[in-house]
Amino acid sequence: MILPGVLGEEIGWRGLLVPELSKLMSFSGIALTSGFIWAAWHWPMMVAGVYGNETAPLSYQLFFFTLGLMSMSVIMTYVRLKTNSVWPAVIFHMSHNAFIQKFFNPLTLQSTDSGWYLNEFGMVLPVVIFCISIYFWRKGQQEFGSAQSASELLSPQKS
Repeated sequence: MILPGVLGEEIGWRGLLVPELSKLMSFSGIALTSGFIWAAWHWPMMVAGVYGNETAPLSYQLFFFTLGLMSMSVIMTYVRLKTNSVWPAVIFHMSHNAFIQKFFNPLTLQSTDSGWYLNEFGMVLPVVIFCISIYFWRKGQQEFGSAQSASELLSPQKS
């Protein structure tokens, strides 16, 4: 089941961490800090061999996995601040996992070099997500670049 794990992560990352960071940091700081912590949370499982691939070196996989998660964090931080809801991040994260793990990986023809390019641990997906995240980073900088504007979005409405 994908939902329980994703929901738990997103309650922690976008539900609790992003609002707390918004009290202290600009949009870029929030997105990059939460993304780095999110990636680092997964590193022990990669180092232990729980997931990753057997083709590319661990350092290569860690780099591209971290790039991908930090890039997704920019997108999800923007959506979290824009909607003031954790649910779009939950849906984004769950859809990402489902499409990568349950749809695209089984559909893709594997070769001896696939580990260098495919999945969250190869270079293609993280680079594509990074390119998309630039758009959201620019929008986030414009709309809530300062810590004050970000935290104001997440504070309860005053009457």
